[in-house]
Amino acid sequence: MERREIIEKIKKTEIDITQKIEDAKKKKDETLEKTKKQAKKIETDAELNVKKENEKKLMIAKKEIEKEKISIIEAGKSESETIRKKAKVKEAKEFFIKKFEEHVNV
Repeated sequence: MERREIIEKIKKTEIDITQKIEDAKKKKDETLEKTKKQAKKIETDAELNVKKENEKKLMIAKKEIEKEKISIIEAGKSESETIRKKAKVKEAKEFFIKKFEEHVNV
């Protein structure tokens, strides 16, 4: 093999190696970009799932709070009604005592 052929073969090999290195870098960059997109999608999906779960828990908590609120209001109404009845009984008792005293004092 002549010197010129050897130099030409070395240059061709250098060109091939350079091309393979560039192809590998390109493939690495493409893979990295694809991986970043997948990671972003996973992150976005996870955030949406957490948001949905939090909204679901918030809705359940609101329902429980509303039930408790209604229970407290009902208990208050019941207590108010009991107090009102006791007041009427006391008023009636006082009325009868007054009438009784009026008849006794007559």
